[in-house]
Amino acid sequence: MVEKLRKLVQGEEGQTLAEYSLLVALISLGLVVLLTTTRNELRSIFSNIQSRLSSAMVASG
Repeated sequence: MVEKLRKLVQGEEGQTLAEYSLLVALISLGLVVLLTTTRNELRSIFSNIQSRLSSAMVASG
């Protein structure tokens, strides 16, 4: 088990795993930053959709 882990860390598979891990981490960080900075705009959009759907339900019902 230890030998397999050592080969993974030292071999190309380990490098590929590390690269993909870094890529996933950077994409996740970018999404968090994007959603944090656009939080108010997203809240406004979904609030507008909710009020329009509520108005449509009242008008049709």
